[in-house]
Amino acid sequence: MISASNTLKLQNEPPKLIFPTGRGFDFLNPDPNFIMTYDRNGLPRSRFGQNQWDYNSYNLRTTQSSVAKFNRNFSNKITDHKKITEQHKLILAAVQFSAFASWFDSPSSATMISTHRVLRVVIEFCDQNGKYPFDVLTSTQDITSLSKNMKEGDKSLLRGLLKKFVRASVSNFGASFSLETLLPILSGKRSESRQHPVIPSRILFERLKVYSEIINDYINNEVNIKKITHLSWLCHSYLVGADFKYEVPAGVIKSNQAFQRVSLELGLNELMEKYNVDSITQLSRFLGQVQYASLMTVLTYSGMRYSEALSLKYNCLKIKKKKYGKIRRLIGITTKFSRKKYETSWVTSKEIEPAVNAAKSIAKISVSPLNLNDTEVETIPLFISRKYNSFSQQNYSLTEKNPGDYETTKLIPLVWEPFFSKTFIEEEDLCELKDVAPFQDWSADDRYLVGAAWPITCHQLRRSLAVYAARSGLVRHSSLRRQLKHLSVEMSLYYARGSSRAKSIFSPDAEHIIHDFSPEKLKKLDSIVYIRDILHSKENIYDGFGRLNRRSESNLNSIISLAEKNNILKDFASGLKAYRSTPVGGCTSISGCSKSAHLSLTTCAQGCPDAAIKPSQLKHAIDTGTRLISALEINSVEYRTEKAQLEDLNRIYVELTA
Repeated sequence: MISASNTLKLQNEPPKLIFPTGRGFDFLNPDPNFIMTYDRNGLPRSRFGQNQWDYNSYNLRTTQSSVAKFNRNFSNKITDHKKITEQHKLILAAVQFSAFASWFDSPSSATMISTHRVLRVVIEFCDQNGKYPFDVLTSTQDITSLSKNMKEGDKSLLRGLLKKFVRASVSNFGASFSLETLLPILSGKRSESRQHPVIPSRILFERLKVYSEIINDYINNEVNIKKITHLSWLCHSYLVGADFKYEVPAGVIKSNQAFQRVSLELGLNELMEKYNVDSITQLSRFLGQVQYASLMTVLTYSGMRYSEALSLKYNCLKIKKKKYGKIRRLIGITTKFSRKKYETSWVTSKEIEPAVNAAKSIAKISVSPLNLNDTEVETIPLFISRKYNSFSQQNYSLTEKNPGDYETTKLIPLVWEPFFSKTFIEEEDLCELKDVAPFQDWSADDRYLVGAAWPITCHQLRRSLAVYAARSGLVRHSSLRRQLKHLSVEMSLYYARGSSRAKSIFSPDAEHIIHDFSPEKLKKLDSIVYIRDILHSKENIYDGFGRLNRRSESNLNSIISLAEKNNILKDFASGLKAYRSTPVGGCTSISGCSKSAHLSLTTCAQGCPDAAIKPSQLKHAIDTGTRLISALEINSVEYRTEKAQLEDLNRIYVELTA
């Protein structure tokens, strides 16, 4: 029997959408009836013993199937086919339940299918060599042999998979993984080539111009395009002509020229010629081009992921009037910010409005045969599949299996870019690439040679926004993190890597506040803060070894002259001195901090010669930490981590104030 504690509802999801937690699952003796997935009505959809696990209920991308299939034809090298399949399932279940990971996670359907895909590579290796998954994944020799023919992406996936077995052992899982020897084998060469390239500014603006042109062409002809699609719905046979074997109403003459004639009468002939549209099915393709151009515009001006853009609904754009102007936000769903499906918003600009309006218009055309009311239309995807309209080649049945569960269309560059004019790489573009990523060998990749068409991808737009926004100086790192929906500022900084060398595409006017934050003025500001917080301090200052760094001003009983202040300013300007505030006081390092990535206050307060610790601020950090752990689950990793840090800070405070 499966207990009620086996399930955990997702936040911000319909009440019946349930995600299994794995409580009560026995990896040494798995129950074939254990529920692995549920459908959207809260009913069991897949069980451990079945030949496939269906994750479509948890799928944000409804155009992509999320089913893990375990049935395959094995060779004669493996006699126990049931054992190899069961080990395949156990590994996938361990990932799904985070059973042996260092922290609990709720993997998305995309993560589960990616894990399943790389496991199939492992299974094929097992089949060819007469081995089992547990044997291969715990053997340095087998991992070495397996990795030789694996793609870098698959290596990275397998490496991530193994990291989820840090607490697995023979006693609780049936296998023990020596990660310290296995993971280095799968480590690829870490280089800038692993990041998506930043789109050079000229190419970016040219692509946006191409997308904007077709969007504007659609909007300018929207009324008549709606008329021709409505006619297609009323009498599809008339527009498709004699090449299609449809019955037509009495008195209607079938003609190959019907579509062209109607287009001419509606004044659409120039538009149709421009985009090579000569039939109603070609018109569907044109509408797909407009959808694609709208999506790429949305991605450019929001920084959304592709899957997040597909989560947008018909009425996703919200505009609020403020005294300083209009604020535009896109409302959608992300899984990254909270590790679960989470409704959130992306700030965007006025350039996005035509793209959203065009996409809304096409979405409404696509569902016109469904006779939806205004309330129902609000729930359809912004980038809904065009198959619901009668002019689609798929001739989709209007009977929905799950009313309201509409499919989105597949809008990837690989499919749609061939319908648009190309943008070719020039020498100046290559120079920009080299400036942003100087350690990448661009000449070794034929895709980025001068004269080649730029190979645009959706994620390049996201990376480009991060780099150009960071380069502008108008966006704080914390704001960039929120916009990109990253779990940490460090990931946003990784996306923005090379921004200081990127070309500036924003030009604030001379009165803009950004000019007050030039490097020269920031150094002057640092020197002022240094004088206020350190030289004029009312308490003693200590370094990271507990040594008295500077006595309080009251003990020194001295006044800093104007000449001394000017000398301090010169030292800051020349790089001989530096200062920045920290939660426990300040830092005087002139070479940057090598310990900031540890995200621990203890690294500042203990063992750092450049630390400038103020007991009052250390006490404030302790009080803040005390309030934090009071809200944490006692058995959680976060509680244990914060409690250990708090004990260290208390010990240091006692030593300094004794």
